[in-house]
Formats: sequence, C-alpha cells, structure tokens
Amino acid sequence: MRNREIIEESFYKIPEWMDEQSAHTFGFDRKMNEEEEDVFTDEYGVEYGNKGRMLLSANYEDPDDWNVLFSSDKTVDAGEKGKLGDNYTIRDGVEIICDSAFSDCNRLKHITIPESVRYIADLSFAHCESLQEVVLPKSVVAIAENAFCDCYSLEKINIPQGVHYLGKSVFLCCEKLKEITIPQSVVRIAGNSFAGCHIALSSQSPDFIVDHDMLYDKKRSTLIAYLGADEEFVIPQRVTTIGVLAFYLCTQLTKIIIPESVTTIQKSAFVGCRNLRE
Repeated sequence: MRNREIIEESFYKIPEWMDEQSAHTFGFDRKMNEEEEDVFTDEYGVEYGNKGRMLLSANYEDPDDWNVLFSSDKTVDAGEKGKLGDNYTIRDGVEIICDSAFSDCNRLKHITIPESVRYIADLSFAHCESLQEVVLPKSVVAIAENAFCDCYSLEKINIPQGVHYLGKSVFLCCEKLKEITIPQSVVRIAGNSFAGCHIALSSQSPDFIVDHDMLYDKKRSTLIAYLGADEEFVIPQRVTTIGVLAFYLCTQLTKIIIPESVTTIQKSAFVGCRNLRE
C-alpha cells in the first residue's frame, strides 16, 4: 500500500494552471479519507483511491511482482493477481489517472479509458514501450506533461474536443506517431507537447497556428514547436519568443538564424540539437 504522505504530496498537488474551480472539479482540493476502504487494489494489482475516483498506480511494491512483470517469459497469466498484461480496462468512475500511474508498464499494449476520466496527470503512461493505440474519451479536459513520453510503439492517439490544456512533452519521443490534430477546445499549451516527434500536426484551435511545420500561438509571436526536417532554418521576423523545448532533438539542424525580434529564449529550447553549429 502506498504511503499516505507520498499520495498527498504528489497526487493532490494542484497544478499551476488550475484555477480554484478546476481544482475542485478534479478533486485536488480534497484529501483522501484515511479509512482503509477508500484505497483498494483490483485483481490485476492496479490501485485505486478516493472511492474509485482516482487511479493511483499500476506499478508494484513487491520486487517479486516486478521481476515477473518485466521477465522475458511471455507465459505470465495477465489475469493473475498483481500482474498487468497487455490489455487493461480502467474502471468506470475514475476521474483522475494519477502521476506515473502506468509508468514503465512495458507489456501494456492496449488501454481502455472510460468516459468518466477528466484529468491525465504527469507521466501517467510514460515509458509504456509497447502501447500501440490510445482512444481518449471526450470527457478528458487536461493532459499533463510527459503523460505519454517515450511510448515508442504508439502509432495512433486522439486529442478529443473538450481538452483545454496540454502540458509540455506530452508525446515526447513518440517516434511512430504520424499525425495529431489540436482540437478547437485547446486554450493552453505549456511547451512543446510534441518534442522529439516527426508528425503531421494540424490545429483547429483559434489560439494556435500550424504553418510549415511550425506551431505558433495565435499572434505568431511565440514559436512553440518546430517539427520540420530542414538542415538550416530561419526563424520568422515576427517571432519574439522561442518556447520551451521548441527545437528539442532536431538533430538534422546545422544552422538556425534567429532574428533581432527574438527577445526571449525559454528553457531547453535547443536541447538535443547536437549537430547545430551556428
């Protein structure tokens, strides 16, 4: 069973972007009841809390469970208690998939997410290297940073109409993703959500513009992400800010020309551009 202090520090921390009403909606303003019946584990070893409203963890405290889960032996019975297989259906009624809930579940290929889920927290499905396709329900309103980072086998995922917020690095290094559409409902992107991806990106949101492999804010003053494959790139004159991780892992780039209009270069904008010479 997870330590209550860890739960309160990580799972109930109110994200910076949340207003008071959103915090109440997601349940971050409520503490988990100390009574044992509020936390339970299903037959697959997945832990739930807050009377089933929160999916806490699909990871395992017992070293023996970890050894079985990541063993090369493919004969493990997915239905055996404490051993998550390649398919899993999240229980109806869950509203929050908590921080790192499915992180490193390398055998997981398919996940069914119910219409009750509203918030997908930091690193929720990080390093799920076998995960192939995810269908997000229309109930989701926020996807936090690194939620699907390093899902190397992920080929298809939707961002449903209704999502308002995308954190940075949501799809970091999802190498097999081919295309994503930013829906009309998105009003905030906290950084390059698509860092390390080579995808066909489009936007239906009036707050974001995609033009020639570049993602901008609606004023075209902030360059949020560069998704092209050019060796040399000239940043347009009207850009004043280069966003967080904007050129992350653009290994093909050897030269970037930054105009005088740029006054702000945010954190890690050029990380991984190992061939950049000037």
